[in-house]
Amino acid sequence: MSPSPRCFTEREVSRHRTKDSCWVLLGTRVYDVTGFLRMHPGGEALILRRSGHDVSPEMEGPPHRHSENARRWMEQYYIGELDRSSGGDKAQTLRERRNATEQTEGAVADKTTDRKEEEEEEEEEDQSDAYNRCSPVDLDK
Repeated sequence: MSPSPRCFTEREVSRHRTKDSCWVLLGTRVYDVTGFLRMHPGGEALILRRSGHDVSPEMEGPPHRHSENARRWMEQYYIGELDRSSGGDKAQTLRERRNATEQTEGAVADKTTDRKEEEEEEEEEDQSDAYNRCSPVDLDK
């Protein structure tokens, strides 16, 4: 029987963001890809930018979907699981929390856009009202 996988908190994973110690998440699985950085076909900078975070969107594409071979290759760097019970929402994975944040930010942006449009409409109405209230000027005088 194999030992149960080691569990890591999001905070622990996020501390490993350098060339000397580079960890990524693929869903809730934690990988130490430090030894793979120099071999990555797209360059180490691509991985370092996402280190400490979930790389599922990058693995699924765009710009390209990674092959099943690439996914199998990742398994040699597997070191454990994300501890889903730590820090707040037990049922949510890191990806679900990120998606919720993006949706919230999008809703705020939509509200801001709506307010801006309303303000512009009110300004146009105010200018129109001001024009209608002013008496015409007789330029012949």
